[in-house]
Amino acid sequence: MPRDKPPIPADAMWSKFYQTDDSPENRQKYIDRVALYSDGSAKEEEGIDKYSRLIAPAFIGDMQKVYPLMTLEEFTKRLKETAYVETHGGDYGVYQGGTPNNRLTEPKKGMPGRGWWQVEAKSARNLMDDSDKKILIGEKSIEIIESEGLTLDSLRAMDDDALGEVIAQTPAIGVMFAAALYATQTLANKQLIEKQRTGK
Repeated sequence: MPRDKPPIPADAMWSKFYQTDDSPENRQKYIDRVALYSDGSAKEEEGIDKYSRLIAPAFIGDMQKVYPLMTLEEFTKRLKETAYVETHGGDYGVYQGGTPNNRLTEPKKGMPGRGWWQVEAKSARNLMDDSDKKILIGEKSIEIIESEGLTLDSLRAMDDDALGEVIAQTPAIGVMFAAALYATQTLANKQLIEKQRTGK
């Protein structure tokens, strides 16, 4: 039996599943941005760490269905790194592409992502739509949603502008959708990942 390989590298997971642009340039961007903030110097390090640790346990079980070697610590780390890459660690003065802007929470044409994890309202809505697939936002996530004074139904009922504002202003909700996106894409690519993981 082939021995399990470690989980897919973080830069490849981000570029393939989070950005859907698995180019060498995109992977290098991940590596470079993480190197800037891995020392804990990100502007919003405390919050990014807090909310990544809060939400990772809600999705680690789904991640481990494909990657048994993906630990809670590693998944938490990857959520933190995603915020480093997407928004320079929560710096509201810089967009993902490095363009100066007054507030990152204000969407820019062609860059509709919101909040530290740059989650698009459209993507969030797809993750809440359980009409044709098993929804991954389970009991643990719902508890976190309700702790923010919201419900899953109230999020579903919002238009894109309102949902985007919640994502921008509520880090717990933003990282929940970021984690759900990783988990959903990982499960969707199970066969590809299984081949890479085992070499079969």
